[in-house]
Amino acid sequence: ALTFHAEPKLRTVIWEFGGEPIPGDLLRDVRRFLGAGLPAPLQELLEPAEREALLERAAGVLEHGRFPVDTTGHRYPWPLV
Repeated sequence: ALTFHAEPKLRTVIWEFGGEPIPGDLLRDVRRFLGAGLPAPLQELLEPAEREALLERAAGVLEHGRFPVDTTGHRYPWPLV
């Protein structure tokens, strides 16, 4: 599932990639996404704040070029299933 929120909420179950460089082909996809803008169906589903946050996060991915690192110490979902 993919979810959207205006507040920064980093969620993943694959923290082992944290800090690693994002492959160039994925960065090209993000760059293409930013250049094209949000598809109309997605614009209709998201609130303005969510759309803005998505674009800002995508720009941050390009700027940093690395997978995010957990700074909270909560690397795994809770409760564990």
